[in-house]
Amino acid sequence: MVDLFTYITKKLWPGLETLPDERQQIGISEVITFLYTTPLAIAGLIWLASTTDWSNLGKNIAFLLVHALFLMFFNRFKYFVIIELRTDRYGSSEGTLTNIILWSTTLLIGPSALWLAVAWTTVLFIRNWIGAKSVAARWPLLRNLTTDLATNSFVFLLSLSLYQAIGGSYPPKTLEPILIIQLFGVMTSFFVFSLVLWLGYMAFGVGIQKRFAHSNPIRPLVTFFALALSLPHLVSPFAIISSSLYAQSGIFAYLFFLSGFCVIALATHQLSWAAETSRVQSRALEKLEKLGRNIINSFPDRASLQEILQENVANMFPSGFLAIWTVYDELLRKQPDYWEAEIEKILPWAMPLEEARCFTANETLPWEEEGKKDHNPIILAPIQDSEGETSIGFIYLELRLLAQPWTHKALQNLLPAVQALASLITSADHQAHTYSQNLEYQRLTQELKLAARIQYSLLPSRVPTIPGWQLAVTFDPVGETSGDFFDIIPLSEGRIGLVVADVADKGFGPALFMAISRTLLRTYAYEFETQPEMIIRATNERILRDSRAGLFVTVFFSILDQETRTLSYANAGHHPPILHSAHNQVKTQVLMNTGIPVGIDEKATWGCESVKMFPGDLLVLYTDGLTDAQNAHGKFYGQENLIYSIIENHGKPADEVQKNILDSVYQFTSEAPQFDDITLMVLCRNFAEEV
Repeated sequence: MVDLFTYITKKLWPGLETLPDERQQIGISEVITFLYTTPLAIAGLIWLASTTDWSNLGKNIAFLLVHALFLMFFNRFKYFVIIELRTDRYGSSEGTLTNIILWSTTLLIGPSALWLAVAWTTVLFIRNWIGAKSVAARWPLLRNLTTDLATNSFVFLLSLSLYQAIGGSYPPKTLEPILIIQLFGVMTSFFVFSLVLWLGYMAFGVGIQKRFAHSNPIRPLVTFFALALSLPHLVSPFAIISSSLYAQSGIFAYLFFLSGFCVIALATHQLSWAAETSRVQSRALEKLEKLGRNIINSFPDRASLQEILQENVANMFPSGFLAIWTVYDELLRKQPDYWEAEIEKILPWAMPLEEARCFTANETLPWEEEGKKDHNPIILAPIQDSEGETSIGFIYLELRLLAQPWTHKALQNLLPAVQALASLITSADHQAHTYSQNLEYQRLTQELKLAARIQYSLLPSRVPTIPGWQLAVTFDPVGETSGDFFDIIPLSEGRIGLVVADVADKGFGPALFMAISRTLLRTYAYEFETQPEMIIRATNERILRDSRAGLFVTVFFSILDQETRTLSYANAGHHPPILHSAHNQVKTQVLMNTGIPVGIDEKATWGCESVKMFPGDLLVLYTDGLTDAQNAHGKFYGQENLIYSIIENHGKPADEVQKNILDSVYQFTSEAPQFDDITLMVLCRNFAEEV
């Protein structure tokens, strides 16, 4: 049977198979209901035509036109019923108080008055058919047409035949209890017959609900059908009063009575609005609260956010299509899954938005072709960053065409919930971004610690003991890694290479450049054991040949010859070391540059100088972090303070000289943070040595 229904439907609706499975099942129910109600509608119209007193109808044309105005008013102020059948599907039905008009006119002038209902049904169908833009929108109109015509002709006449069988007259002459009971029974039979007419459509609905709902599938659907079918009939018994009032008190009392139902229509219309607005807002607030809790308790990454949105956003709004797009994840959420969201078309217009925009169905969308209005109501809301300055995405909400008319007011009522959703996504995105930054920071911290361990492993692990000399070294980096380095290189025939250097800039890159420079200097030191200028020159050429880092390094490379007590050196742009002598007339000597820093010019050369060190002489090598140390007032420690500290500590052991110089620097800077890496090397020749 199902296969037969499907076959018939596809013949009448060729494009049905292109729709999603559930929409196909609904389409089958629309077509089959149309097919079985069409014969009843035709039979009812023939029956009505055969029983119509055309002369009486002509006499009462003005009377019917007045009632047509009531029908227009009641149709303008409809009430509607919207029930959530399951998480992704709504039942939507609208109703009017027109039954009191139909029963009143029928009881007053007889079955001929049913042409008013037929004419009204036809006019509504034509108006809605013109506005429908697709086959999927027109089949429900056809189903409603045949069902309403069958109800307002065949079913109505069937009920009226019962009324005539019990001796009913038009209009009722007296409002006796027995007549009221009889008419109430006739109206009840009309409701039952109408219900039977809808049984086929209801059976299809139950089957679809069972197939696609996961839990408690039937109860919401039964509730919906009960309300949708019964509410319009509640006003029917009042036609007994209105018709009797007309017979006994005349037209003015009758119209006054019907005018009261105009007030009721207005009230039910507003109550429908209030109830649906409250339902939508309550559902949105409930979902937003749950979404907020889940975001707080979830793992702070964007993958978790996608899962949370899938669980909580699906039925937050009565939407047919929903897309949440961000610059990080692109489509963070899309529903339904089969929908192809035209993000590329919307994106250029949506991203610059600073506030949400609403578009009713009759408004042109700015990202579509001019004049194109074939769309559902739409809300477009930006998702701002945590500072509220830049848009990082947007929410696209295309609402279902339910019984509730989506006016600007109705769309505005949804805006706070949509904006709250955007704010929650902003918060979750900021949380994920912060978490990602923390992970990256931890990763970099671990890498820096590893780099620091590697860097420290390249420095001499201990200071060697040199007979007749004292040597002390301090290495104090400002961060995990340093651009400073020093080296103590044992050479042949008792010579020792003493190196202090400083790579421009700080951080991981300069630390890596330092490692390369240190390795090259040490390598060429063994090749040119007595020529510090050649060591620097060879290092410079190799660095510029193999590296394009754009960094340079200042180097003081000296070779101490213990036999001759001579220090040969080349200074490649480094802060000049200070030699304080106890024997020379010039007590303090500055060992100036003999060339530019390493890593600037591949053709550069360096000179070599030498000094004799006498007993008690003190040599201090350092990096600029020492002399450039600043106090809280921005003043530098400087070379003058360093020389003063050297003179003041002359004659003391090397490690004590080193400690006192550093104490002098730290006392000068006080609580000011350390600005740069500090490397300090102190070399003393013992006083006991002979010249």
